[in-house]
Amino acid sequence: MFPSSRNLRRLEVSEADIVNFLMDYFDHARIPYIRHNPTRIVLNWKTIEDILTAVWNHQLSVIAALEKMKRSIFAKLRPSQEGASDLFVFRDQGRTVMIEAKSATGRLRPAQQDWQARAIRFGHDYRIIRSMKEAEGIVQMFSKGAL
Repeated sequence: MFPSSRNLRRLEVSEADIVNFLMDYFDHARIPYIRHNPTRIVLNWKTIEDILTAVWNHQLSVIAALEKMKRSIFAKLRPSQEGASDLFVFRDQGRTVMIEAKSATGRLRPAQQDWQARAIRFGHDYRIIRSMKEAEGIVQMFSKGAL
């Protein structure tokens, strides 16, 4: 139908597969969107080198080094972003569609439930997509202008 649907040979489709499928469509259709992906790696090679040197020189245990790396790896998420949907899709007349991808059995975390409730209260369209079939249905709705 349009550009690639990655990894569709697997029986189970991951949340990442759904998000990538939708982003491929939005890119192809030139629909503006933002991918909210708060996990950012911020650990640099200098920090790794310093930690490994401390372990090598017996100044730091391996367990302590792993804990230090774990604390250093991910950027902290702002409280206002916690629970935000995976995709924010911008439509005409100021409409926004928020899309959260979940596996077939995945559940919204409490922060995501709060975000969903606020989004709906403010009049935004909030969709939870759990399968590639649902993702294809969303794509058809976008292509017909229904969303």
